[in-house]
Amino acid sequence: MEQKYLFPAGYETMLLIWLEHVCVPDNKYPLSDIYTLYYDTPELYHFYENRNGDFLKTKIRLRWYSHFSPSQNGSDVLCYLEIKRKEGTLSLKERIEMVLPFKVLSEGIFSDDRILDIPSGLLHLEYKPENMLVPVLLVQYRRRRYIDTKPRCPG
Repeated sequence: MEQKYLFPAGYETMLLIWLEHVCVPDNKYPLSDIYTLYYDTPELYHFYENRNGDFLKTKIRLRWYSHFSPSQNGSDVLCYLEIKRKEGTLSLKERIEMVLPFKVLSEGIFSDDRILDIPSGLLHLEYKPENMLVPVLLVQYRRRRYIDTKPRCPG
């Protein structure tokens, strides 16, 4: 089970000290920068599904994990085209891998034809939007993963 927490940046040092004391850093994914490019219709159809609390909701996104640096310029980045569907509390996520040039992700995220054409890959995930999908929002954050090794009491 994975649990996510958000907290004010001013608490970072205190929380990291506490986490290092009570948990173990995840060996596989201890620290990563996560970039998520959300796609929606020009009318923000999927945004309003979520905002209105609709029973059926869909998110379309391109996600990659990276530490951008000048040394990456010219290299390719493994990305994932994801579709998340929710029916009430039931959630299903499907993803397909794709590789994009670093330069496209760092300079052409809202204008490069390769980014604009990505929603055509959704046909492989059996999703056909009723309207054109365009990139609308780029979210970036740093994730630190820890494992709680303490046994939990049942109930």
